[in-house]
Amino acid sequence: MDNVLFVNGQVITMEREGLTYPACAVKGNRICGVGEPAFLKGLLGQEYREIDLKGGVLLPGFVDCHFHLVLACYFKMNLDLIGLGVDSVEALLSLFRERVKSEPPGKWVMGLRMNEMLFREKRFPSLAELDKVAPDNPVLIMRYDGHSGLANSKALQAAGIDRNTPDPGGGKIGRIDGQLTGILKEKAMVNALNVIPMPEVEELLKGRDLVKASLLSQGITGCHNILLTSEDGPSGAIGPYEIPLYKMFEEGLPFRHYPLIGAASVGDAIQILENEFQAKKIDGVWQGGGLKLFSDGTFGSRTALLNEDYDDAAGERGFLVCEMGTLRKTIFEAHREGLRVAVHTIGDKAVDQVAEIFLDAEQQIGSKQLRHRIEHCSMVTPETVKVLKNAGVICSMQPSFIVSEGSWIRERVGDRVGTVYPLKTLLEQAIPLCGGSDGPVEVAEPLAGIGGAVTREGFTSDEALTPFEALSLYTSQAAYASCQEHDRGTITPGKLADLVVLDRNPLEVPPEDIQKIRVTHTMIDGVVHFEA
Repeated sequence: MDNVLFVNGQVITMEREGLTYPACAVKGNRICGVGEPAFLKGLLGQEYREIDLKGGVLLPGFVDCHFHLVLACYFKMNLDLIGLGVDSVEALLSLFRERVKSEPPGKWVMGLRMNEMLFREKRFPSLAELDKVAPDNPVLIMRYDGHSGLANSKALQAAGIDRNTPDPGGGKIGRIDGQLTGILKEKAMVNALNVIPMPEVEELLKGRDLVKASLLSQGITGCHNILLTSEDGPSGAIGPYEIPLYKMFEEGLPFRHYPLIGAASVGDAIQILENEFQAKKIDGVWQGGGLKLFSDGTFGSRTALLNEDYDDAAGERGFLVCEMGTLRKTIFEAHREGLRVAVHTIGDKAVDQVAEIFLDAEQQIGSKQLRHRIEHCSMVTPETVKVLKNAGVICSMQPSFIVSEGSWIRERVGDRVGTVYPLKTLLEQAIPLCGGSDGPVEVAEPLAGIGGAVTREGFTSDEALTPFEALSLYTSQAAYASCQEHDRGTITPGKLADLVVLDRNPLEVPPEDIQKIRVTHTMIDGVVHFEA
């Protein structure tokens, strides 16, 4: 591990806006100083490596606060539709027609991150269309949000789904006039995911290496990693294996890791965090991870629970994937145990109900400063803002959704778009925020998310953040959201040397150019793992 001196640029510490220095010194795996190069050279002594910022900037390393690492490795092995220029139903079917030709009959074929809102037809393929291109192979195409998908007849048959199969609790099987459409929503999709054969370990390891390279190239030094433990979730059959697979991957991954465990009970989550991730209970609060829960679905699949109908689907308001009574019981138990909880919640009705539960726990059991989180917290009414503030909840939001949803969100929610991702309102009320991607649902590119939070194209501009505020979601506020602000999140002497170098300053370029900025170096624990 070399001592390093960063020079010839700006060091943006993220401690407060406007605080910059001309150089930064790293000794071992810690930041040892910021200031003038001549002074820092004296701190480092004779042996150090100099990294020329070339007029760029040094920032704390980016942390993705909502990432599915094992699922991302799995996605890398399948037909990822993002970036393939699929702009119509026919283009999608052509891709699968060619893919099926290369696979033996009976082999599962998966497509990932389909976004029908980008198609000219604005619809899923029909079951008949999909059956025609893949008559002998089970096919499952997951929508980009991971909360709905399309299965062909072979896949439906393998999953035991026919026209008489009842909707599972928290899910819907698509039908028209009693006939299957192939569309599966929320927990109905799990039935198909559960029968897909597990991939070989060698394939997953190749996926891991591709994910590692991608994250490092984006300046990501850590993630808050969602790990499931059962088949009853968006990972399907791979869910029970996510933690063993992550432990297998761990040695080859340099990233800081903060686990959020999707477990069957509070006790199970604590046991996993303690045994597998060395979490500790300090002063009555568990440090080192939390419990991940789900309440509703997504805007894209029209399964997020709203107070009023979707503008483009009369009579549809979404639904809960877990009853509020069950959520309440679990959150109260976790609060008593001092365990942090993060709840996937998107629709305004769901956000309101979950926020009320957190407030009730705080008032009835007592304040423990647990920093509970609402993941996504996508649509927030003005009345709910007050509840979130009083409950002391962190809103873990994904600005990358702003980028991907901007072209169609108004079709879904109409005039309510002003309450979707209300970043500025929440920040002005001193409600803590942090940023992530929900990768692999979205591509894990912090600079794209930062740009989206600043420009808000397709959304209301009054909720836009300043570039500094947007950067904080992935740096200082990310550290706060995991109770690790004492050790990371800012460029402060004594903190861990997790750093990223950018070729341009996101505080100075036009907002629309932020996502065009290039990462040139990524350092984790004092070691440069990526150099462009």
